[in-house]
Amino acid sequence: MDIHLVSTWGFTEDDLTALRKTSGVGQVNGGYSTDCIVQKGDKRPVFKVYSLPGQGEQNQPKPMEGRLPQSDSECVIEYLDPNGTYQNGTRPYTIGDTITMTQEQGDQTIGDKLHRDAFTIVGFVRSPLYLSFERGSTSLGSGDVSYYMMVRPGVFCAQRYTDAYVQTSETVSGLSPYSDRYDQTVESLKTTLKTVGNKRLQDNYDQIKKDGQEQIDDAKDQLSDAQNTFDTQIAQGEQQIAESEKKLASGRAE
Repeated sequence: MDIHLVSTWGFTEDDLTALRKTSGVGQVNGGYSTDCIVQKGDKRPVFKVYSLPGQGEQNQPKPMEGRLPQSDSECVIEYLDPNGTYQNGTRPYTIGDTITMTQEQGDQTIGDKLHRDAFTIVGFVRSPLYLSFERGSTSLGSGDVSYYMMVRPGVFCAQRYTDAYVQTSETVSGLSPYSDRYDQTVESLKTTLKTVGNKRLQDNYDQIKKDGQEQIDDAKDQLSDAQNTFDTQIAQGEQQIAESEKKLASGRAE
């Protein structure tokens, strides 16, 4: 991955297609991520939860122990060195442990983010998304991310990708990330992608507006049809009443 795009609005398949068609882009993959508060005794660490990339996609995790998830109830977490120094003397998590999210997640619930709230750890991994010990900040809990973990994509509730990972065509062709040309290539592509992103935002807005207007027009048509049906039924009913009154009057006259 050369460029990591993040959007609170989200990315559709059409957005990813537009990115792939951009000059200078070699590979694009979509993914999901979210921050979650986890129950850990009397502590509430925040985990960065990522979707596992598909086969052949960027950012493949490297298994260090155990295996990758095979079901939605399983997860892997970042590698914790068994010989490392920890607060209680041992690794805070081991294979077979259950990661359980709190129901309250800031101004959301876990059900707004993920389809389940508990996962069994089946392995430890290292991810190319993290090349340092810094885990980033979050609006949840203490404000710091403690660990990262990965689950299958179907676990996420989001209908749009939250992340898009981009590789330049030159990187795909073998350009070294340690070269001056690499930095120039990436910076140039970032500028281009900003333009593409702005256009896609406008296209998305226009499509949502169009879809909304179509729904309004459909509702108006249904209302009009219902009104016509109502008027027809009322007219038929009035006609039946009139005919009945006419028959009644005729019977009295006889």
